[in-house]
Amino acid sequence: MANSPGILNIPDSYRNFDMVRIGLLLFGVYPEKRFYKKLPLTCAIKGFCRVHYIKSVPKGTYLSYGLTYRTAKNSTIATAGIGYADGLRRGLSNNFHFLLKDQKVKIVGKICMDQTLVDVTGKDVKIGDILQVFGNNFEIEEMAEKLKTIPQEVLCGFGSERMEKKYK
Repeated sequence: MANSPGILNIPDSYRNFDMVRIGLLLFGVYPEKRFYKKLPLTCAIKGFCRVHYIKSVPKGTYLSYGLTYRTAKNSTIATAGIGYADGLRRGLSNNFHFLLKDQKVKIVGKICMDQTLVDVTGKDVKIGDILQVFGNNFEIEEMAEKLKTIPQEVLCGFGSERMEKKYK
């Protein structure tokens, strides 16, 4: 039986084996970076959360647990309704982004159990706006690379019923 990488490595695997199990490819996610150009995929799942709170803070403000982020300028910070209890790994703290109306907004501070802070300075944002956590643009693969793990582990982590997901 061939899995997703097996199918990509051996395109005739459906002839050579009794069955194939596409797994990750079913979601439109690449199992490894080396396959990006081998097969054009469209991500079939997207994850979302909402903006719960917005606050303007002055330059030099420390944010989140452990004071791991300090604003370099006067900033607008939004609280996103997603945290590690929803599968967003803490290793992405200060090291990743969400999409707000197709614009990247940086995660700032440590990812908390139920919330994450993002810098929305200069963006048109209001409470209730939707933030895309993953979907197009290789976010799952990028997350896995930053976390030094595999895309399957990242996707499995987002199994929380609290998280809004759309399959297409």
